[in-house]
Amino acid sequence: MLGTASNGYLILERGTYAFAEGGEANPYKNYMDYPKYYGGLLCYYIQREQEYLDILRGEPVDALAHMNYIDNLSETSQPDVSPYGDLENPIVHRLVNSNTYIKRVAFGYNGGDFNNTCSAIATTIALNYLDRTRNDNIVPSQYNLEALSGAFPRTTQEVISSYPKAHAFHKFLVEDCGMNAVSFAGAISIPVDTYRNHSTATINSGISVSWTLVNPAAYIKTQISNSRPAMMTTALVGQYSTHTMVVYGYRSYNNSSEIDFLVHTGWYDTIPKETGEMPDVWVPASIAVYGYSFNFN
Repeated sequence: MLGTASNGYLILERGTYAFAEGGEANPYKNYMDYPKYYGGLLCYYIQREQEYLDILRGEPVDALAHMNYIDNLSETSQPDVSPYGDLENPIVHRLVNSNTYIKRVAFGYNGGDFNNTCSAIATTIALNYLDRTRNDNIVPSQYNLEALSGAFPRTTQEVISSYPKAHAFHKFLVEDCGMNAVSFAGAISIPVDTYRNHSTATINSGISVSWTLVNPAAYIKTQISNSRPAMMTTALVGQYSTHTMVVYGYRSYNNSSEIDFLVHTGWYDTIPKETGEMPDVWVPASIAVYGYSFNFN
């Protein structure tokens, strides 16, 4: 069942009214008069005449994708995004220099003309970290993310005024490379290929993105263990629903198989003005639907 309002949408399981997905941008907004089908996160379809259309890609499909977690929905199935507070003695792994090059860097604004471009924001942060710590040909100087300087923008124009390089990088990925709103999987990796090919230096860096739907939590954890940032696209997680974020750490527990991921939300309103940096935000690794890794020379 799809419910809409001026400030967002909600998808519920018809039989139990279990929460399936919600957010600001209704994926079906341009197709409200058609029969609609939902297969899970980022699996949105309509029936048009005698064919089914994947509305994210704008292409007809022979079969409708169906994510397994949809079969397990119940009224209490929404994951808790709070840390596992009852577990003791976590073992924490985080990327070196992440305070400087992830928590304290500027980034684009996910709103206005660039609404729902969280994937582009996450990608700029991850690429900037790799440029500063591993290969300085990955990001050209005009796109090097500035250090946060006490300005916490709430509009695109405020980012342009305070952090013009961060805005330029974000804008380039969206408008020139095609990493548009609600980008995931190949809609992230293909624009990064376009980005890499825009200059000789970035071509020589060999930067690219790989992604997986298969056990994304383990895939992401491996990247962090190998001292590389990763990214994740989430599923049913309340305020983080259908959101792509940089992952730059994880923590595990001696008495549990569960792990948490340390993420950068990509939102300026997460940053406390008192500290002037992105706080530690921990989310369960189980909320990852897609996992992303970065490859480079």
